[in-house]
This record gives sequence, C-alpha cells and structure tokens, in this order.
Amino acid sequence: MAELVVRDYKRIPNPGYPNSSKEDVWDAYLHFFLVAYHLKDYIVNDKTLGMGEVKINNFIENDDDMKLLQAIVTDFKHLVADRDHISYDIRGLEWDGASPKPSPEIGYEERSFLLTEDGKYLLCEDGKKIRLESDTKKVHPRELAIRVLAAWNKFFKENGFDVGFVA
Repeated sequence: MAELVVRDYKRIPNPGYPNSSKEDVWDAYLHFFLVAYHLKDYIVNDKTLGMGEVKINNFIENDDDMKLLQAIVTDFKHLVADRDHISYDIRGLEWDGASPKPSPEIGYEERSFLLTEDGKYLLCEDGKKIRLESDTKKVHPRELAIRVLAAWNKFFKENGFDVGFVA
C-alpha cells in the first residue's frame, strides 16, 4: 500500500498542468488522498506491525494535515463529513482561474461549536449543535500532498518502521 501511495503521488500531473484537464488533475489528487489516508487501515490490519487503532487514530487527531486529509476523504466518500471526529468542513475543490497560473485549491473551514460552561455542546431547539463561524482557508492540493507524506514519514520514524516517502 505504501508503494501505491508513492505511485499515486507520481501520477499527479506536473505543476502548471500543461497536458491535463481539470478533471484529470482532480482525479489524480483525490485518488492520492484516498490511498494516502487509507494507508492507516493497512498499518492497523498488518498484525506483524503490532500497531493498534488507538495509536494511529491519535496520530491523525494530533496532526492538522492528517485531519484535513481525513475531512477530504470522508467528504468525498460520503458526500458530507458531519461526523463528530471530523475537524474541518470542506468548502470546495475549486480551480483558481483568476491567477496568472491557474491551479486547483481546496477550500476548508475549521469546525467549531459553541460550548456550555461544563464543556457540553450548546444545542438549538431542533437538537443540532450551534456552530461558530470561521474563515475559509485555502490550500493547494500539492502542498497538502507533500505535507501528508511528511506526516507519514514522521509517524514511520517515530514508530521504528523502516520505510519512508520522498516527495
């Protein structure tokens, strides 16, 4: 699976995307993100590694780039990523055509909710949590892809795995 992550990264079209349609570019990024995120499942299920779900979930929860990756993949797979453990709302996979070099970008917002004094969610009359507004941030998917590879490399090193990615 780690080798598939590398192959998928290499399939992402070159910057500037000279010979690729917008759809080809997004397809390549989304496939990379799906495989890079689900590497966690292979690590947990490979009993020779002795890695439990708690440890790998802690890794994801403590890394902002991995949490953004989780939100993208969950949003893509389920159409919405409204589960409590998701930290970001994806606002769009867009193409910035206004800049001199058009390129893709991911728009996202941090999910935050109004809390009571005892740390519980403040709810509306319909039982839904009251959301706090946040600014939409943007990231180029190549930048996120590189940061995801770096996060995995750090995880591998910290856990004594003899593997790593080169971006």
